[in-house]
Amino acid sequence: KDADKQDGLKDSVEGTPPKKEESDVKKEKEAPAAPVYEYQVIAQRMTWSEAYTYCQSQGGQLATPSTQEEYNQIVQKANESGLKVLWLGAQRTPDGSGFMWISGDEFSYAQWGAGEPNNDQGNEPRMGMMYVNGSWNLYDMPDDVSQYYSSNIVGFVMEKEVVSKNFIEQIIEKDLAEGKYETICTRFPPEPYL
Repeated sequence: KDADKQDGLKDSVEGTPPKKEESDVKKEKEAPAAPVYEYQVIAQRMTWSEAYTYCQSQGGQLATPSTQEEYNQIVQKANESGLKVLWLGAQRTPDGSGFMWISGDEFSYAQWGAGEPNNDQGNEPRMGMMYVNGSWNLYDMPDDVSQYYSSNIVGFVMEKEVVSKNFIEQIIEKDLAEGKYETICTRFPPEPYL
């Protein structure tokens, strides 16, 4: 077996791909794993627009939970923060008929508070989450909530995409299989160098 590995390594180094096992061919046909997001609650009172710009400047975006699982992760972070009002990354559609995620993802999941969205006074184009009566729910809100809530309870949730080692390996394997490169030299050490 070690000799086979050495032969495969030699072939790869010389530019000829090693023989593929049937299981390797199956893996190549599978799509890469979906990206994973990490969420961070930022305890700063900003307008929705300022929070949007801040997140972009940090390589992220306002959080766009499109599944129950993602929403639950955000609720956990929100509970840990002690804040009560948090911006998320959704806003009214241009025609005002509903909401859309800033990420472009389908807006199919929303855990609205009772009577929401209501576009109170025709001035609630943004979406946030609030802790009301013992639970977190989504609410439509104006761009600036500073006149309604004190600065010590307001913030926003930023999401950043986390690329896993497995995701990177799948992309490299797919690129090799499609002939985009003759060889790719990679190393994914099991432990960091000390």
